[in-house]
Amino acid sequence: MESCHKPNLEDIDRLDLLKFIALLRGEEEHAARTIARKFNTVTIFLTAQEIPGLLCGNDRPKFTQEEAEIYEEEDLNKLLAACDNKERLWYKFFLMTGMRDQEDRYC
Repeated sequence: MESCHKPNLEDIDRLDLLKFIALLRGEEEHAARTIARKFNTVTIFLTAQEIPGLLCGNDRPKFTQEEAEIYEEEDLNKLLAACDNKERLWYKFFLMTGMRDQEDRYC
């Protein structure tokens, strides 16, 4: 709504989507992955409303998927040995679910 003031979905065009990307990059200063996720959410919504095909070839925001660091079992054992019971429970929870701290806080 901040980047597009058109009252009807049918009036949204490619330029509106590009303005949305610019807003996320500029004023809100989101990370590239967050921009791509939010943009995909909007385009999925528009497609569900039967308003597809607004984008050209390279319009979608891009991000580079970072490779996750893999901890060796020896390192994990050292970490868990240094933990008290509550900390050990939390670390095991995160390891077993694959959730990050921030994801867990908001689910």
